[in-house]
Amino acid sequence: MINRSRLQDTYLEQLQTYKTPVIIYLITGLQFRGKIIGNDNFTLMLEIDGRQQMLFKQMISTVSPLRPIKFIRQGQV
Repeated sequence: MINRSRLQDTYLEQLQTYKTPVIIYLITGLQFRGKIIGNDNFTLMLEIDGRQQMLFKQMISTVSPLRPIKFIRQGQV
């Protein structure tokens, strides 16, 4: 079984490393378009048009990359 925390960390790390544009959907229906520039256990930092926006992960329903990414977990070749 995959450690869910590690899966989330790996996914967000790849989106951040490759500066992949994303759409973040909140549970309220709002959406944000930008690039992930950081995250921790509770928050995600998004850059939107040169400005920074901190989002609380508990409010996020979906993270959708605007281009395909090759998802590779650590230890996978």
